[in-house]
Amino acid sequence: MRKVLCVIVVLFALVTITSSVFAQGDASLWVKMRDGHTPKFIPWVTYDSGKMFAEARFNFDWDKSSTLFLGKSFQVGGKSLVPEIGIIYGKDYKAVTPQLLAWGGNGRFGWYALNQGSFSTNNAPHFFYDFISASWKFSQRLSAKLNGQVYWEEATVPAIDIGPAARVIFPHGLYSQVWGTVNPANGVKKFFVGMGTAF
Repeated sequence: MRKVLCVIVVLFALVTITSSVFAQGDASLWVKMRDGHTPKFIPWVTYDSGKMFAEARFNFDWDKSSTLFLGKSFQVGGKSLVPEIGIIYGKDYKAVTPQLLAWGGNGRFGWYALNQGSFSTNNAPHFFYDFISASWKFSQRLSAKLNGQVYWEEATVPAIDIGPAARVIFPHGLYSQVWGTVNPANGVKKFFVGMGTAF
């Protein structure tokens, strides 16, 4: 079943890229690194046709799990809001997961937020995840960010990661981003690097 879901994610990515004349989206690959751990690869695709917002990602919400979302984007007072409903499916984790995306800003300053709740259907723990980013654009090609995320699994202490990030935008919509984090509670450091394309 995992192979089938991976194929679906790849096909979804191809469809979104080829339909960019009528819609917009983003396809990216992220690598999460932490001392003493194997690097974790996270492919991520979003697609907005105006009538439907779709999102697919792998290995992000739970190890070796696929997550698929459907929703709709709305413009509210200059801000974009996207309520979504999704499913997480993997060998060790299955869940229903609502999510709310929001972003806004002006020419120089921007912000982005992701808020997610995951409600397990296979006796695994429920979890809640929040990510927020504030960015400052130095030029059309370079922006600096301050990102933070909180992951809270029921009956555990929330994990917090916060740190600076930088994004470089290349011609034709390609971009690269790096993000270094530290957990202020225990000093655990992580490093993320990503490459993607907006279409």
